[in-house]
Amino acid sequence: MNAEGTEERVGGQQIGRGTEPDAPRPTKLDFRAAYEDRESCPWTEPRFGVGCRLLADNDEFSVPGMMRYLRDHFASGTVNAPPPDGAPLQRTVCLHPGIAQGSTAASMVVELAADELPLPPALETGDQHPSHDSAWWAMRELQYVTDRGPVLLTPMAQAAWAPIQQRLLAGGRLSADELALLTAEVMERRDRPILELTVAQLQHEHTITAHGDGASPAAAPAACIAGLLESS
Repeated sequence: MNAEGTEERVGGQQIGRGTEPDAPRPTKLDFRAAYEDRESCPWTEPRFGVGCRLLADNDEFSVPGMMRYLRDHFASGTVNAPPPDGAPLQRTVCLHPGIAQGSTAASMVVELAADELPLPPALETGDQHPSHDSAWWAMRELQYVTDRGPVLLTPMAQAAWAPIQQRLLAGGRLSADELALLTAEVMERRDRPILELTVAQLQHEHTITAHGDGASPAAAPAACIAGLLESS
């Protein structure tokens, strides 16, 4: 009801009337009918449904369970695979940044503690410009490479970081020194997974091209790059 005591509407719904003694009582607001964006339902309802299913499978909330939830891609599990031919595109729980360099999409699973833990410089460095000293940009570069062939490369990227994640999940809270050592390890190891994924993608593309031409796969051009793996 507005200041003049006249009829008020929200999202097309009448929610109140004037203050006359014989006026009917205000109707209950149907929030969904008032504010629902029907055009977005085909995108948002599947995400909500799969989220409920994944969270319902756990007796209690945990860091591994939340990480699995944030990585979900429907039938593809934790891999950002394209839908089968003819299948409608569905928007899953996991979101990905656009192609623009400044676009972001990130989820964090963190422990909120009362006392502040000093962060290593690599975790505090980062803006819209790529930086070799930034842990965020190191992971962004890894994602750029993985997105070239997510079905092939995502499992490889996840396997490369699985040991670090398992150590974190098995251990307790990190001290400042332990966090600094962990960050240094991540920054030191970032280049090798990127190189391995690039070689794997080049070899895969070469194999497809060779079969498509009716020829037997020859030595992949990535072989000249593979030698770098031995020295990295």
